[in-house]
Amino acid sequence: MAYEFTFALKTGHDTSTYYGQIIRTSDGYLWDGVAGALAAAPTYGNTALTVTDHAGTGIMGVALPSAMPAGFYRMLLRAQAGAAPAATDNIVDSQSFQVAGGRISG
Repeated sequence: MAYEFTFALKTGHDTSTYYGQIIRTSDGYLWDGVAGALAAAPTYGNTALTVTDHAGTGIMGVALPSAMPAGFYRMLLRAQAGAAPAATDNIVDSQSFQVAGGRISG
């Protein structure tokens, strides 16, 4: 079963390009969407997860990869400032979650 994190942006949100990013809190490893695994130093653009703006409502959804290993994580919502995702992009919101026994909690 797929799990989607949702972020509610404030009324009047802009038309920025947003992306999600997953960080394992124990070691700072990032989810590399191309490799489908956590990595210590992945290519930054590979860590940008697609965000869906639900019908222009400001409710932004980020799908959680199905292959996440057990652990504690932080899902970030970032606003892309330039032509490509960059480490300097602002963090707009974040959520903590845990993966354990194939279940998500947070």
